[in-house]
Amino acid sequence: MHSLMENTKITQVMANQTAATSSKGSSVIDMEGYDGVVFVGSLSVGHAANNYIKGQQGTTSTTTNFADLLGTKIQSTASALQLWLDIYRPRERFVRAVVIRATSSVIYPMWAIQYNGSKMPIDNTTAGTIIGEVHVEPAEGTA
Repeated sequence: MHSLMENTKITQVMANQTAATSSKGSSVIDMEGYDGVVFVGSLSVGHAANNYIKGQQGTTSTTTNFADLLGTKIQSTASALQLWLDIYRPRERFVRAVVIRATSSVIYPMWAIQYNGSKMPIDNTTAGTIIGEVHVEPAEGTA
């Protein structure tokens, strides 16, 4: 079988955040066994010049050693526009996304999609956040 979900892991890394002007870091993602990760999320006031997301990496899962990744600032051009940031082959094992809000904005849930995983099987069912299935060559009929 060669399904996208075969070597992809999806994790919710940030829950909905109320409107504020504070910065907020996502959960830390361990990249061991994966080539890359795509962070996907949005802001209610994304078009403000001082609201954006950026990538960071570190050698341990504690964020005190994390540093910004060059050129990863992603800024929206419209409110509630979905933003994505792909970090392919980071130089450090641990990564996260950070949302910068200088203009008050809601942060909508953010997801991390790790891809090209070498650890099998990958479980993408997490209670309360995501559930799904893969179907190979499904026949027509009642879903």
